[in-house]
Amino acid sequence: MPDSTNPVPVLSRIASDASCLHQALRALPAARDASALAARITDAQDLAGIALRLFLTRSRQTSRPSPTDLLLLHRVTQIAKAAQDAAAELTAALARAVGGWF
Repeated sequence: MPDSTNPVPVLSRIASDASCLHQALRALPAARDASALAARITDAQDLAGIALRLFLTRSRQTSRPSPTDLLLLHRVTQIAKAAQDAAAELTAALARAVGGWF
């Protein structure tokens, strides 16, 4: 389990995961593979969940947040939103792919 007093390693992993997900999202429209889209939706939702749990943990640990704490929380919320947006885009792409089967 990560050290709850130092969120930097977790945030670095989340940022790396977000980058990988973004690259995969850019590559998928050409493939239109429904199972790959579904897997990426799950990845995006997992990433958003991790970021939101990190936000909750950090916000509960800081009774008087410093500017550094606030910047960290802001970055975590940006990552969570980006992951949720990616999941929404992927879900729309999956719906279009499945709609093309009919």
